[in-house]
Amino acid sequence: MWHKKKMKINKILTGLAVGGFVLFAGEILAQGTNSDLKDSRRLDSLEIAKSEQRAQTASDENTLTDLKSKKKDSKQVAKDAHRVETDASNSAKASKRAYKNERKAQKARRQADSDAKKAAKAKMKAEGDH
Repeated sequence: MWHKKKMKINKILTGLAVGGFVLFAGEILAQGTNSDLKDSRRLDSLEIAKSEQRAQTASDENTLTDLKSKKKDSKQVAKDAHRVETDASNSAKASKRAYKNERKAQKARRQADSDAKKAAKAKMKAEGDH
């Protein structure tokens, strides 16, 4: 009888040990899977961050290229505006000189007309005195 009880106890203890081992192994495997899942999430997160960084770098390069192009265009526009301003200034100076020259010419014609009238009066007076 003692032998039968010992066998029952051994079976129960063996069952408990196997059950405990299964639970313990399951927990270890779950932790390993959980750890693998965490590592996988970290790698995914790292890959996403790298991808976002590459996209941001490409975006920054495009923005920089656009800004350089706009700067070049702005310089050309400023250069053209300066040329137009210089041409307008030169034209204004030429117009002012032409206006002054015309006024001088008008003054000279009036003076010539006045001198001609004085000369005609003097001639008439000289002929009248003879």
